[in-house]
Order: sequence, then structure tokens, then C-alpha cells
Amino acid sequence: MSNRIKIAFFHDSEPWGSKMGGIATYILHRASILSKNNFNVYWSDGLKVAFFNNSINDWEIIKEFNAGKFFRVKKRLPDLLPGIKYLIDEIKIDIIEFPDSYSYKIKPLKKKCKVVIQCHTSSPVREFLNDLRPGIRSKLNAKRIKKNLLNADKILACSYEIALLTSGFYKIHTDYFNVIPHAFAKELFNDKKAEQRERENYFIAVANVEYLKGIDLLLKAFLQYKKNGGKNKLYYVGPKHLFDVPPPMDKKWIQLGTDKLLSELKAEDFEFIAYLTKEKVYDLMRKASATIVLSRFEAFTMVIGEASLVECPLIVSNRLGWNNLVNKFDAGILVNPYNKEEVANAMIMVENKNTVNEYSENIKNLYGYLISDELYSKTVNFYKSAVNEK
Repeated sequence: MSNRIKIAFFHDSEPWGSKMGGIATYILHRASILSKNNFNVYWSDGLKVAFFNNSINDWEIIKEFNAGKFFRVKKRLPDLLPGIKYLIDEIKIDIIEFPDSYSYKIKPLKKKCKVVIQCHTSSPVREFLNDLRPGIRSKLNAKRIKKNLLNADKILACSYEIALLTSGFYKIHTDYFNVIPHAFAKELFNDKKAEQRERENYFIAVANVEYLKGIDLLLKAFLQYKKNGGKNKLYYVGPKHLFDVPPPMDKKWIQLGTDKLLSELKAEDFEFIAYLTKEKVYDLMRKASATIVLSRFEAFTMVIGEASLVECPLIVSNRLGWNNLVNKFDAGILVNPYNKEEVANAMIMVENKNTVNEYSENIKNLYGYLISDELYSKTVNFYKSAVNEK
């Protein structure tokens, strides 16, 4: 055990349970892969500390601390958080990764371990993509994140698209970014190959209700599809309350006319489902005509990887970090999300069982790459190089 590299992921979201979001799912897959390749993997939110046990392929909480009086202050100085101090002083971690950038001081940590920052969509970038005006706090966060990116030992980006966006947004040269697509752990899926051939007449979309996720674009395209004679139903798996959109997104929701678009749909054509367990989402994907992602931008949404792992055909926006891989393996139909006719035509295409079967076959090759030794090796070697570099 002593020669194993010790890595900790620091994030608020717990990477276990049946209803994980994107970052938590990313951490879980990374933990499963690294733990099988000579790494001891930990997670902490600053108070809880968990260890990934690869013999059961799950997390075990090994330490919990009370918040104490000055927890909010300490959150700005992660080296003072009890969970992080425990990982550094007792576990003696080699690497700490911030999986979604970080806006507080990381420099003190560099004296104690290597610091890696993964680029998804940091909060200032996400505000920008949601077309929201940045406030004072957001501008301060952006300055801190830029400083942290420059101070990190390594910057990891899950796609060229997010590397370029982050580079331009924070004015940091692209030479700083290491681009490696997310690898997926096949052990986290229950294969049901026999079921995967039984496609039913519906589409599935899985997303939060945000401007960047393009729910308005999806509804416009789906309405056009129905006007064109489309037969399939649309399941939208999202937040707990579809109409309970928090500020400031509620104003954008009204501006986009989302309520009006929803009112134009027949009850039998559209169903919103509050967050399902992962397994129930996979069951829906296994039988869907296609998984649809019409985001205005995505760094590398885990939804597409999960759909490919259950061999579900894809209709995806051409503004995603997945474009290169979807093109390479001809694993889905890339569409302009702003062109409702183009998207509607793609929906009509996958009503054809031969088209569905063709893309289901092609997507196996994408699936094969996401769980390949090649991608696992790139991922593992990246972290090894972070430890070995002086």
C-alpha cells in the first residue's frame, strides 16, 4: 500500500448515492479507475472524509468533523479545513484535485502536495454561459480562479472546447491545459444487452433547467417535430420542480417564453420527471429512440457518456465538448441547436429502426473508447506525472 499514490478530490457534492449530479459522477468514475491502478482515492468537502474501497467499488466515510465557529472563514483557506488537514497531515496525500476550479486560496496547499485543477464550467464561466450579468462577487471569484489556475501544478481539461473557453475567459495561454476526455468505469454499470435492442417510441433529455442547457431550444424543436408528423414522446428528467426556477434564472425563463412552449405540448407527448435514480435513468435510456442534448454549451456532459454505455443513439448539439468523439465514431447525429427544423429532422430520422440500429452499433465503438486501456492509461499517467514533476 505504501507505494500507492494518494489523491483527494475536494468538492461539496458527495460522490455516492442514486441521484448524483455531473461533478459527483465524474469523481465516482475517476475514483473507480484510479483505485484499480495503484492509487488510494479520497474525497472531502472539508468536514467529511471518504475513502474509495475498490474491493466493493464504493465509498466509506472514514472521518467526520464538526463545522466549528469559523468554518465559513476556513472554507476560503482550504488548508485550514479539518478534513483537508486530516488528509494532508494524517493520510499524507500526494495530490489534491479541485474538480470544478476553485475561487479561494490554494497556494498554501502547494507546500504540502501537488494541486490539480480540472476545468468543467467554473461559476463565473457558468454565469457567462447563462447570459447573466456578473456581480461584484462573481468578478472577485473570477480573479481568484485565474490566480489559482496559474498557481496549480497541473490544469486538466475534459475537452478542447472547455480548454479554449477557459483560456479565453481567464486570459491564460492554452499551453497550460492538458486535454484528456473523461474515462468511464465499466464496473459502475449493469449491462442489460438483451434489453438494449428493444427501442420504444420516446426520446429522453436529462438536464437542469438553465439557459445554457437549452430547454427552450429543445421544446421549440420538439414542437416542430410534432408538426412534421413525429410520433415519439419526450421525457425530460430534471430538477424536482420544473416550474420552480430559482432567481436569477426565473427572469430568463419568462423571457424565453418557456411556459408558453410547455403549454403548447399535448399531455401525452411530453412528461417531466423529477430527478430519478441513476439506474432508472439508464433504464429509460436503454429503451429510448435517442438521448437528446441541445445545450448551448457543455464542457463534457456525463449524460452522453452514460447514454453511450447503454448503447442509446444520440442527437446532440454541435456546441459540446463531445463533438470530436461523436464525429470520430459516427456515434450520433450532430445538430445546430438553434435550427429547430434541423433538430426535428434528426428526430424523424431516429424513428427509423434501421437508423437506430446503425447508431446503436456505432456507439459501441465510442463506448469501447471511454472504457479503453488507452484512455485509462492517459488518465493514470497524467496524475503520475503530476506527482513526479519537480
